[in-house]
Amino acid sequence: NELMRNNESTLSVYENYIKVSLNDKDPSFTICLYERSIKDNYLQSDLWKQYIKYVSINVEEDDDSSNKRIDQLNMISLRAVKNCYWDSELWIRLIRTPSSGVTSETHVDNVLESVMNYGFNDVNDCLDVWNAAIDAIQFGITNWEATETLVVYLQGLLQRAIDYIQQVYGENHHCQIQTRWANLELLKLNNMAGCQSLWNSILSTSLGEDAHIWLEYINLISKNLDVTVIRKFYQKALNALTKHDQQNPDIIKMAWFQFERDYGTQKTLIIAENKCTAKMRKVPAFSDTSHFKQRGQPKPVTKKFNVKNKHTQRKPVITDKPVPIDVPNIITNESEMLPETSTMDSESNKRKTVIVEVESQSASKKFAMSETTEK
Repeated sequence: NELMRNNESTLSVYENYIKVSLNDKDPSFTICLYERSIKDNYLQSDLWKQYIKYVSINVEEDDDSSNKRIDQLNMISLRAVKNCYWDSELWIRLIRTPSSGVTSETHVDNVLESVMNYGFNDVNDCLDVWNAAIDAIQFGITNWEATETLVVYLQGLLQRAIDYIQQVYGENHHCQIQTRWANLELLKLNNMAGCQSLWNSILSTSLGEDAHIWLEYINLISKNLDVTVIRKFYQKALNALTKHDQQNPDIIKMAWFQFERDYGTQKTLIIAENKCTAKMRKVPAFSDTSHFKQRGQPKPVTKKFNVKNKHTQRKPVITDKPVPIDVPNIITNESEMLPETSTMDSESNKRKTVIVEVESQSASKKFAMSETTEK
């Protein structure tokens, strides 16, 4: 009744109904509910995952057919990827549940063919699916001989993954698969030449400027190489680093010093220190004051001049000759210049005449006062 009343959204109703049915020991009823729920919500990838998980846990294998559960999971996973092809987890579940009577190589080829037809927007989803396919083959190998059928198939599968990812997504995303292949060549097949060839291809890309990639390479080959050869790889890694990653030299430097402390002598440690110091001077990030910022030290304070104030930017000039001074409101018109000497003389004559008149007036006053006294 509740399903009939909620025609718009039945997913939540089915989920509550399924939770109640989980207490039932018979899984057939719960499976029936999942099928009814998927019929109305076939684009819900999470619902498909819950259904696959329930079947893988609760459906037991029968004595008559030991592969009943695997075949059932395979059919459910096939239906899931056809409806929700954008979900990489559903493809991974399909890779891990091959149908009975089908070899792992054929099953992987069929799934990957469908994956390449649909494609993924995110390169990480694509990498996850290809890694799951490689896992399905790798974990099935019991005899790691170079001529073994599955080993040859695995190498071809790795090459197909590299070519596809590089063609579709570009850049260096395929190097993750290439790194895995190099590790298998060394650790499983004991093929040092094949491992170094793959790593040389990786380091020829922009990843060769990443110290972590170099350390991963050195740690891998250090198990099978002499100390002298490993020391050369540290030098090669230090030379390959550029200014694009300013922390790279420090990472390689500390790893190299630790290596010399473990396997070298004081002389080799000093040589490593000198080479690292020479490299640091060539890197702009460490020859400049910018390295203070990375190591948590305060950057030296330098005085900055205000561009708007020209007087603060003028530097003192040291010279024997007099320095001309900029005087504002410079007079350029002749009419505005100072009066000539004749004019100045006439002005002074006028002032003298005034002084004489004042003196004569004071003298006449004194003369008049003297005459009054005499009378």
